[in-house]
Amino acid sequence: MLEQISLTGPIARAAVKRDLNARLPQTDVQLFHRSMMTPEMMEGMRAFVEKRPVDWPRE
Repeated sequence: MLEQISLTGPIARAAVKRDLNARLPQTDVQLFHRSMMTPEMMEGMRAFVEKRPVDWPRE
């Protein structure tokens, strides 16, 4: 996809960049919220607070 974008003109690239920048922050927030209550995230936070190595949960 990046190769195709690099072949476009500067106005088209600017439009793609504007579109991506408008959408990515929203996507980042959604992914962060989805990961918040997973066992992996909870163990990572606990380990950080308890200042110990992480014992990642097994699936």
